[in-house]
Amino acid sequence: MGTYVDKSVIKSLPIYNDSKLDHEVIQNVLCNPILLPRIIRIVTNWNIPTYLVTKGITDAIRPRLTNKISNEDVIELENKLHSLMNSNDYGEALNVGVEFLLFVKGDTMYYSRSSNKSSFENIHEEKKIQHKEFCFALCDVYYGNDVVSTDHKYNIIEGFVQLVVDKK
Repeated sequence: MGTYVDKSVIKSLPIYNDSKLDHEVIQNVLCNPILLPRIIRIVTNWNIPTYLVTKGITDAIRPRLTNKISNEDVIELENKLHSLMNSNDYGEALNVGVEFLLFVKGDTMYYSRSSNKSSFENIHEEKKIQHKEFCFALCDVYYGNDVVSTDHKYNIIEGFVQLVVDKK
């Protein structure tokens, strides 16, 4: 798992020059896809059916959406994510090393999947979910208080802090 963020975007944020920059402030920025676009990278390290990857993501997002949108909308978003990730363009078999890229920018998540290292080039306009609450929930899964990987979250926060420290 990894996160890619454009350093120039971080440097343009008002908090970049804040002398009281702390982990909570950085976490709030990381949870806001409007302030900070990013690519979330997930790489499989075992053979697994695509629907299990999709289920893992939707199971993590569902509780974050439940009080914000209707249950019907949650189901519709889950189905859309499942449809994107399981489209016939990719096939069903997932081998070790397949990467999923979730490019979250504002109220839109663009999706790409590849078994090679160049999947950044495969992010297309038509493979997307446009829904503000979904994008905020997705960011919360990786950078909020109850995350899928605390190591990932703290590595991103420390990288953010280091970028601020290095500017001096």
